[in-house]
Amino acid sequence: MYPSPSIPRRRFLGTLPALAAPAAFAFPSGRSRQQAPAGAPRKPEIDDLYRRSHCGRRTSMDGIEVSERPPSFTHTFCETLYPDHPRAKTDEQIRAMSDKGGITGITALGYFVGPDPDTSLEDYVDHILHAVKIGGIEHVGVSTDHAIRGLRSWATRENWYEPRLRMFKPSYRVRWPPFIEGLDEPERFLNVAHALDRRGVTEADIARILGGNWLRYFREIFGA
Repeated sequence: MYPSPSIPRRRFLGTLPALAAPAAFAFPSGRSRQQAPAGAPRKPEIDDLYRRSHCGRRTSMDGIEVSERPPSFTHTFCETLYPDHPRAKTDEQIRAMSDKGGITGITALGYFVGPDPDTSLEDYVDHILHAVKIGGIEHVGVSTDHAIRGLRSWATRENWYEPRLRMFKPSYRVRWPPFIEGLDEPERFLNVAHALDRRGVTEADIARILGGNWLRYFREIFGA
């Protein structure tokens, strides 16, 4: 769909399995967890990574400050490019996350990328490149906030859009359809690779954004 003359599709196939992990981490924040014995070191949990994406400004900064290990914004976007959205992160927050060794994952959900129905793949890439400018190339990655198969294959106004109008406050600006052309299909990140290539991003940096940074981060946090 988005051809690039300089990067063959096959070159990025090896990074794609890593990209399923930052898609959501969609465990409820209130799920029960087994308590460790007093004084025992606590093993990092997926919840620890997930919550900072949903936090407000003060809680995000506090969470980064008190984290003993690098935290992350698993699925967010840039407030500079999409102002006044409660889920966006400011330049200050993105920079603080990088300074702590964490990762900012840019979500591909349409109404998080931009306010207009014609929000595009290029707008998504704008968020990635802005986060890289603020936080550094080793601290930015891709994410989705939905399953690999995308939303078009199953979501409807009745089962997806209308419930969210009731669940979320108006400042979320939920809209229908919620997906972006080129970012809903399973090959979404190949499209992102070609778009980054057109912007002049090097192959090595594209590989970092597509999954290399997340793999490094997961190894550091979970010892995988």
